[in-house]
Amino acid sequence: MMPPFRYFARRRLLKKLSRKERHNLVSFSNLGSVVLYLDRNCPDWAACEREALAYFSKFGIKMNTVVLTDFNKDSIGRRVKNPGEPKDLGNEDMLLSLVPHCSFTMSYEALRSNSKFKVGIADPRAQKLYDLVVRAPEYPALTPLEMFGRVTSVLEKIM
Repeated sequence: MMPPFRYFARRRLLKKLSRKERHNLVSFSNLGSVVLYLDRNCPDWAACEREALAYFSKFGIKMNTVVLTDFNKDSIGRRVKNPGEPKDLGNEDMLLSLVPHCSFTMSYEALRSNSKFKVGIADPRAQKLYDLVVRAPEYPALTPLEMFGRVTSVLEKIM
């Protein structure tokens, strides 16, 4: 069971951040930069990162990757920035989350981000966080690499 202080602090942070303005769909041709969130506990996360980098560089879109682990979180559950991360992380044109579950850490990152367009996958609770949620009927069995293929096919349709 979660300690009461941590539960209260998390709820307060999410409530405070949820007051930000909502964003809209941005066409794929207007994207200049993307931040990709992956979970290190998922299989094929490194292959997905390589595939995403190749895909976005093909269109001339700059990509940053954030890999969530159990070790880069503070006592409440917020992600702690690494010293090597870019200073402007969170100001990209698109946030793409391939994290399979809607954890507090990913919810906090999505709400805190100033990205114009936010894309997430599968979790029904994620509809409040993202502008576009991509779902697949066989979702739990899909790896992040397969979900990235689904997301890119949807993004290309709104291009």
